[in-house]
Amino acid sequence: MKKKNKQEEERKQEEQEKKKNKEKKKKKDKKEKKEQERKGKEEEQKKKKEEEEQEEEEPEKEQSQKNKKK
Repeated sequence: MKKKNKQEEERKQEEQEKKKNKEKKKKKDKKEKKEQERKGKEEEQKKKKEEEEQEEEEPEKEQSQKNKKK
């Protein structure tokens, strides 16, 4: 009887450990996914900003070239 109870206890403990590890992994994956999304958004904003800056510089170049021609 004692042996059976001990085995049952061990089995329950193992199940709890597996469940705990699964939850940990789930949280970690969720955190990593969130981090990736954040990085992706930062990259997108950075690219957008660079494009806007380039667009602002282009008319200035054209203007300076026109001034040189005059």
